[in-house]
Amino acid sequence: DGEEVASCTFGLAGAWLFTVYGPFCDQMRSVQDYTLPPCHGEGCNLPTLEAMVNNEVILDKAYLDEDALIAGRRSAENEVCRAGFVNAYEDLIPLDDCIHMEGQLCCYLTTSVWFAEETQAWLVIGHNDGYRLYVNGEPVLEKDEIRFWTPYNSVARLMFRKGENRIVIKALKRTERYLYSIGIRTSRPNRYHHACPWHTDLVTGLPQTEVTP
Repeated sequence: DGEEVASCTFGLAGAWLFTVYGPFCDQMRSVQDYTLPPCHGEGCNLPTLEAMVNNEVILDKAYLDEDALIAGRRSAENEVCRAGFVNAYEDLIPLDDCIHMEGQLCCYLTTSVWFAEETQAWLVIGHNDGYRLYVNGEPVLEKDEIRFWTPYNSVARLMFRKGENRIVIKALKRTERYLYSIGIRTSRPNRYHHACPWHTDLVTGLPQTEVTP
């Protein structure tokens, strides 16, 4: 009769919400193979054919105000670079659903996870390309390589603080698609691949600095 008789609030285990910044890229540097005839003829300043159809991204290059983004400070430069949001309904981040640009590129992702108490846990990352990951402003994981994706490609044992823990990921794409995943497992000494249940009771969402004026 119009009266609420019951309610239930629940989350989805493994779900994450990210803010996406980018995409960024540079034109691939043109290197002429001088054992061959000039690509476009003598004296032409056009880049080589390979460089005309490829981009280039470098893990060490800052494509926006990285210091502000990592620290959680608002930046006019970064606000212009904000592409939108992506919902990851499981550990695999569907970044290609948000960024439709083809070719080599770089995007930055920000998210947060909340712990009820200070907790030691394994941060488990799957990736198929180079990335850098920060937690609460500190560099935690970094790989500059192209590899086959598995959910366990990189791990770090961290002490997460009580309350919000801000995560920033600088993710490269130098292959056909983005394949990145993120998960948190309970801490057991020297083990993360078995006998360590996944944390399914954590709150995730946008960093507070990105949802408040």
